Amino acid sequence: MLKHRLSRVLNGPSVDSFLLLFVRVITLFLGIITTRVLSQELSVADYGTYSEITLLITTLSSLTIFGMTDACNYFYCQQQDTEDRNEYISTIFSLQYIISAVSGILILSCTVPLTRYFNNEDIKKLIVFAALQPLLQNLINMLQVLFISIGKAKAIAVRNFLVSAFRLGAFSAICYCFNNNLQLIFLSTLILDLAQAVYFGVILHKNGCRILLKKTNFGLLRHILSYCAPMAVFVITNSLCRDLDKYVVAAFTDTETLAIFSNAAKTLPFDMVAISFVTVLIPYITRYVAAEQFENARRLHRNFLELAYVSTIMLAGAALAAAPQLLEFLYTEKYKSGLPVFVLYLLVDILRFTNITLVLSACGKTKELFYIAIGTLSANLILNILLFHLLGIVGPALATVIVTLASGVLMLWRSAKALHCRLNDLFDVRFLLLFAIEALICLGGATLLRLWLQSQNVPYFAILLITGGAYGGIMLLLNLKRLLGNIRKINQNKLAL
Repeated sequence: MLKHRLSRVLNGPSVDSFLLLFVRVITLFLGIITTRVLSQELSVADYGTYSEITLLITTLSSLTIFGMTDACNYFYCQQQDTEDRNEYISTIFSLQYIISAVSGILILSCTVPLTRYFNNEDIKKLIVFAALQPLLQNLINMLQVLFISIGKAKAIAVRNFLVSAFRLGAFSAICYCFNNNLQLIFLSTLILDLAQAVYFGVILHKNGCRILLKKTNFGLLRHILSYCAPMAVFVITNSLCRDLDKYVVAAFTDTETLAIFSNAAKTLPFDMVAISFVTVLIPYITRYVAAEQFENARRLHRNFLELAYVSTIMLAGAALAAAPQLLEFLYTEKYKSGLPVFVLYLLVDILRFTNITLVLSACGKTKELFYIAIGTLSANLILNILLFHLLGIVGPALATVIVTLASGVLMLWRSAKALHCRLNDLFDVRFLLLFAIEALICLGGATLLRLWLQSQNVPYFAILLITGGAYGGIMLLLNLKRLLGNIRKINQNKLAL
């Protein structure tokens, strides 16, 4: 019976999603090892410097992407004529080059103020990477969207695996052979990203998606910017909201404290199943909305949301049950003082599925995203500062939990409106409540098991495997049939297109 059900599930377009998931798991494993290598081999001060430059890169990337990732998907799917499509895409990329060049010059000119802000002279010799890296990251994200649109999701999965493997090898060699040279670490990342951008560009060109500067048509800028500008503000404020806590901690503490907070606050990919599916579903939702097939879009989004929260909570709940052991495994014992922050960010990881912009961006509701983002950023700034002074570095983490929950509920409500339905139409409320009860009971039982194993002086890694495995295994057994049903329904929705 189960074999028959699995064959039906794996016989549809979700094969692409499962391939992405499989490779993503391997990529995740390689990424965990890479983070572990850096956390173990770098001093806390050096890791703090690494975190500061990485924070600047992340912020600048979000500032300069200017909504162009969504714009690539939107205009590629909207334009039916190949020449018009290539003209739009080429213009978007030209705009990205200009914005990134300006931002790179500005960040280099702000070297001294940034050094004073972080109170760290070591970032002077690394600031050039903060100026160059955002452009390459943005290009990779934009090119990846086009790759998905031409049906090359499998190639992205393989690419992610190879890049992660090369990055692990490079970082390990630098840490063990070149005395933890941070300049070489960032240089290796720069070279890898450049190689990825070239690879994407060549394959897209061979498949008819020709991104050429000579095809730039500045007459299209007004149309492009009318879509990009509100989305850009959302992406910028959303990124600042995500990183605001780190900037607050950096302003009020030292480099070592920021290193501990940055690791504890690191986003963990418990939404790997959801992301693997949303990667494949983005073009379908966009086309459903463009064709005004709102019932199909609503049904597909509902099935996706259920798949997202079930899979995310199964993984993140296992992490919560063995949080102390997981923190030690990921970042070594040097970072155990960040456990309260780590636990709060596990809750943020659980809530992240509510903040997916897929529907609103597909419906062109970018102004709504703008207002949501501004409100979220303002609330997060106030709460970050207030709660930091009340609770220390735990405060910004708690602020992020509160704001993520509030913005997620608002995002879901507005997504339901855009699909011409009510919020509860996006969920099977009865199943959602039952699943929440199951998750809480299993979490309580797994936590008790973990405490007993600790009292028996069981090695931390064994506790991690036993506790996390018990929680995840029980939750999977209870919900496997439902998960397979959702995947089958997603296939049916997609095949109806």
